[in-house]
Amino acid sequence: MKRLLLITLLIICMLPIVGFASAGASYWQDMKQIYEWNAMESKSEAELNLLIPDMDIDYQFKVYVNSKSSLDDFGSYSEIKIEDVKGNLNIPVIKMYTDGSDIYINKEVVLALLSAIGMADDVEIKEEYVMLKNDQVDVDIDFKNLLNDMLGFIDKIDLGVDLNMEKEGNTYTLTVESDELVDLLDAYIRYVIENIDELPDSLLQGQEIVLTEAEKQEALKEYNAFVSQYKDIAKMFIKGSKFYMQCTFEKDKYTEDSQLDIKTPLGSLNMNTVSTTSKLEAAGFELPTSVMVITTTELGELIASKIVGVTDGGLKAVIGLDGAYVKFSESGLEEGKIPLQIIDDRAYISIKDAEKLLGVKLEGLEDSFHVRRLDDYGFRVEWNEESRTIEIY
Repeated sequence: MKRLLLITLLIICMLPIVGFASAGASYWQDMKQIYEWNAMESKSEAELNLLIPDMDIDYQFKVYVNSKSSLDDFGSYSEIKIEDVKGNLNIPVIKMYTDGSDIYINKEVVLALLSAIGMADDVEIKEEYVMLKNDQVDVDIDFKNLLNDMLGFIDKIDLGVDLNMEKEGNTYTLTVESDELVDLLDAYIRYVIENIDELPDSLLQGQEIVLTEAEKQEALKEYNAFVSQYKDIAKMFIKGSKFYMQCTFEKDKYTEDSQLDIKTPLGSLNMNTVSTTSKLEAAGFELPTSVMVITTTELGELIASKIVGVTDGGLKAVIGLDGAYVKFSESGLEEGKIPLQIIDDRAYISIKDAEKLLGVKLEGLEDSFHVRRLDDYGFRVEWNEESRTIEIY
């Protein structure tokens, strides 16, 4: 589950690059030269407007981002200031470091987030920074190798969507209308499903994904049934939306002016961004020394303890149709996988797995029983159609 989440996030991050790559080979070659830099510094300013009248939402923000990144060791420092134009929110300045898959965030921001979800009293922070240390997914990233592999994978992609990028001198201009946005996303998802076994090893971090041709066709069938058939509806829903980008490549510098304008019957989202990225010989920042370390497991347990405390009826476990489960208890959250059997649309579980999952002794049940039988033992079993999971209370 964690492995697939990581891969999904990385693939999503690749989408913007893919869209532009298909628009112009010249732009793509210029862009690849930036990825050869040892380090870079970026400065950007953005204006964000979100309007949803029926929900009484009318937000206007100005965002300022200064960052330095090392492409050699996958490290970065970012300072992000978010200004609420209407003055309703006071958001602390975000200071964030990354070191591989570990993330450092300044204490003020962490306390604000904990307060927002009612958990400020559960954690005491004396240090200046909190480091979220990844201890669940074995990620040992060689960024340059990963980047080269990703670029090689992207080079092979032909989505059949012409975005008509224009070039004048060293300046590129791209305008993508709403129908093209939907077509691009649809073509990209299809390509990934059909070619998932060609994803580079460095992207998968040693985890192997092998799909037979029948499994690929089944995945495409489900995608067509649950997503693709709504393409025309999606185009109508965001009709009038567009993305605009103008970028210029200079010696050791890259500037970009972009506008994202999403219009829907429910409301609108508009974001204008101006950014400049410059080459550095070295990023020139040091990681914080006053640090409180919390692992992703500890964070999950902390959040789980809060969830268990407020869940109506006491949610004990959630099981996916592939047998992957999340178990909730007073001591925290546990993830794992059991051999769940699906026969005639009915889920069967072994006594041993059920007892381990629920922490009780079950008498009078056959070795593999229909999970609904747990209703007879004081539990409540519900099917969540939206997430396609079995919930046990």
